[in-house]
Amino acid sequence: MSDVSRVRVAGPLEPFAAGFALELVGQGYASQPAAAQLRLMGHVSRWLAAGGRQVAALNAVTVDAFVVPRTRF
Repeated sequence: MSDVSRVRVAGPLEPFAAGFALELVGQGYASQPAAAQLRLMGHVSRWLAAGGRQVAALNAVTVDAFVVPRTRF
């Protein structure tokens, strides 16, 4: 079983990870789905960092730039 406290988020979203985890648990997420959401947050955060983007860069266009290449199979 995944534990949200074991998921590490690095990059520009790191300061928000603990609060996001608390919010997920508060909304009733079970441990594994909450950990999966935090891992996704970590992927986005590392992607932002790799592109030299800050949190303020998150908008619909930026999210599409992250999501679209991952959905083309």
